[in-house]
Amino acid sequence: MIRKLIAGAVGAGATMVMMATTPALAGKWVLNPRACPDLVEDRLDRIEDRRDARVTRGPLDRIEDRLDARENRRDRAVPVCPARAFAYKPGRPRWRRIR
Repeated sequence: MIRKLIAGAVGAGATMVMMATTPALAGKWVLNPRACPDLVEDRLDRIEDRRDARVTRGPLDRIEDRLDARENRRDRAVPVCPARAFAYKPGRPRWRRIR
């Protein structure tokens, strides 16, 4: 009787280990950057910075460019996107249909 309990526990343990190591067949979350206002703002800021870097109108303009660059780095550090910017793409089934 004890041997059966030990064999059952070992078998169940092996099954649990096998289940824990199999890859999940789940999908993934995909971000739509055009639906996220922070990412759109960052993109527009990069375009404006490139345009502004072409022309330098003295020391005050360089100070303004430096302050803008600092603000843009801070804004890009942690983008906050609403839930509508994310879409769930279900995973592809991994089994074959037998015909």
